Amino acid sequence: MRNNLVVIVVAAVIVSYLLISPFAGDRAVGQPQAVPASAAGRYQMVVGKAPFGQNKETMDAIYVLDTQTGQVWRQVTGGKYWDDRGSPIRKDKKK
Repeated sequence: MRNNLVVIVVAAVIVSYLLISPFAGDRAVGQPQAVPASAAGRYQMVVGKAPFGQNKETMDAIYVLDTQTGQVWRQVTGGKYWDDRGSPIRKDKKK
């Protein structure tokens, strides 16, 4: 009788392991598989501080950079228009 109980417990443990193991990986259940980071795109966005107004107080600003041409645009928080900041690449070539 005791041997039958041991066999039943061992079988239950093995079956439990086989049923649970597909869900007990290194990621949570239902979480999509992680994808590798891709190369940086042509346009990059940065949030930073920018001097603004006559008092040169700093305001939050959004900068958009075109990595192909070097062109930079800026918009100060609350502003309606994008400010063309030029291209550092073109400035270097003129010197």
